[in-house]
Amino acid sequence: MIGIGSTLTITAIFNITAPALDISYIAVIIAHRWYEGTVQFHPGPYTMGKWSKPVNAVAVIWVIFISVVLFFPTMKPVKADNMNYAICVAAFIGLFSTVWWYAGARKKYTGPRTNDSITMLPPEDPQEIFSDYDTP
Repeated sequence: MIGIGSTLTITAIFNITAPALDISYIAVIIAHRWYEGTVQFHPGPYTMGKWSKPVNAVAVIWVIFISVVLFFPTMKPVKADNMNYAICVAAFIGLFSTVWWYAGARKKYTGPRTNDSITMLPPEDPQEIFSDYDTP
């Protein structure tokens, strides 16, 4: 229905999807690096060891660069009818999210904690899963 009313508006909403997805990826990388000294992380079966920090830095720099590029207009000369208004949608999402968080979302967290999540994971050894079903 938005597309019927305004092609420019629906295009701006669609154009925000790629940068938003990319930014969601680097949010996890930055949070991991920010809290790595205070939160105990349990590495998975595959790690990059000493290469993880440089690779993370390159990934964050690349995503920031490509996200800025994706906000550029796609045509020249830039006029009001061919402007990429995705930056306006991104600003609205950022402002709305910040207000929402300060209004009350920061006060109560009901999701699982890291330790709770780890204890809910199945064991890595398949024999431990099926040991209850073994008959002596």
